[in-house]
Amino acid sequence: MLRVTKLIGSSTLITGNLVSCECAATNSLYSQIIRWKRKPIWLPTAKSKMFRVPVKPVIPKEDNDELQRLSNIYRTYMRSLRKYMIMIGKKNEIQFDHSVVEAAEAADFEKCSAINNEWNEEIADIRKYRLHKERTQRDVGNWWRMKNYKEMLAENQEKVEEEVRSVKKQAESFITAENIDQAIEEALTIVIDHNAAIDHDGNFYKGEYSDTKIDIKQERQLKQ
Repeated sequence: MLRVTKLIGSSTLITGNLVSCECAATNSLYSQIIRWKRKPIWLPTAKSKMFRVPVKPVIPKEDNDELQRLSNIYRTYMRSLRKYMIMIGKKNEIQFDHSVVEAAEAADFEKCSAINNEWNEEIADIRKYRLHKERTQRDVGNWWRMKNYKEMLAENQEKVEEEVRSVKKQAESFITAENIDQAIEEALTIVIDHNAAIDHDGNFYKGEYSDTKIDIKQERQLKQ
């Protein structure tokens, strides 16, 4: 179990807090070493170190010259880098000036407009050729359709004329108001014999009609 304790008769400025460990084991292997806690940041400088004069380190001449050389090189590089960054900043100020930016945008717009006009001309030529080709194909298709339509009309007209001619031939035997008297006279003079028949073999039978009655019982016997 950890517990925060204080040393009796000691000031917190000198000793501070201690962190100790208590355990029930009597074996020394389980004992924990006490560690001094670091001085808090809000405490002032210790009295024993208040008037201490630190010993100035003695640096050999060779090491001092080398450190001076490296320091000069570092300062030179940093000065060059600083001037370079200042130069870049001035260039950016000139480059991103409002008038300069507007001039660059105008030049870029003119360039893009010229390229766009070239593309539009190319597309216009392609579209003109395509429309001409489609128009030619459409005219050819219309010509063939018109030709087929005229041929169909001619065939239909020929069929109609043929039907009219056949009807005219048949109309010669029609009874009209002009030849009705002649048709009546022919109907009265021509005697038609209705007692005629044709069998399945094509034999023609002509004669008087005989009204022969067959007995019903006899007919049933014949059917059976």
